[in-house]
Amino acid sequence: MLSETASKWEGEKGTMRRFLVGAVVIALASVVLALMPAVARAEGASVSPTVTLNGTLTFSFTNPCTGETGTATIVFTSVFVLVARPNNTFSLANETIGYFTLVPDDPTAATITGHFVRTDTFGGGMNDVETVVLTARGTASDGSSFTVQFIMHLNETGTGVTLSFDKCA
Repeated sequence: MLSETASKWEGEKGTMRRFLVGAVVIALASVVLALMPAVARAEGASVSPTVTLNGTLTFSFTNPCTGETGTATIVFTSVFVLVARPNNTFSLANETIGYFTLVPDDPTAATITGHFVRTDTFGGGMNDVETVVLTARGTASDGSSFTVQFIMHLNETGTGVTLSFDKCA
């Protein structure tokens, strides 16, 4: 009885921890994204924010770290801000958090459910910069753990020099 209660408490504690982490991420992203428009407008820029609550998407997914493929269904909240400046430069910022179900194409592989955070930033003009950070954690139907931590970065100068890297951790 005691171990059953402890197990239930640990499950509730884990759910609460995930909820609080998600809430903190959204709060911090909201603060940063809320300040961006004020600074940008002071520069004479136009600002277009978009917020998506409880969006749902289903799409083909390739694990950037292992190459495994499947179909992902996500339920997410996203904050997207486009800033267009009068000097022909722009910036995009997107913060997305949510839950996923990943059904592998390999019929012998386990289905995975979990949560994720994805941050996308883009800046453009004479030089272009793009960064994507994805962190996903979940549990497979066979009880194993699933983790993806992926960073992609690209710089391209106005003269065409490109520097890019992908990193899985």
